[in-house]
Amino acid sequence: MTELQAMYDEVSHFCEGLALVRRGREWFHVNPDGVPAYRQRFNYVSRFSEGLARVCKDGKWFHIRRNGTPAYRQRYSLVSSFSEGTALAYKNGEWFRIGLDGTRAD
Repeated sequence: MTELQAMYDEVSHFCEGLALVRRGREWFHVNPDGVPAYRQRFNYVSRFSEGLARVCKDGKWFHIRRNGTPAYRQRYSLVSSFSEGTALAYKNGEWFRIGLDGTRAD
């Protein structure tokens, strides 16, 4: 068992310098030394892609920066990871692409 695995209930691989971890029901990212990268806690987090990670908080999905701040104000029913500057988003029964600023890109 690694030191990180001893500190957290679940640990993922490092991506873009941070690993996603779970402690209890809270998800967040940590630096290689195991120190949290930010103070916010989420219901779920994913790995970083193109500098942003998708997260879920209180049933709403969006993307955060490496410091844990939201990348944009919009909230969606579901979002995918970014690839080539866009991500899929789902809201009000519709799938569409969003840009890095969270606005519709299609």
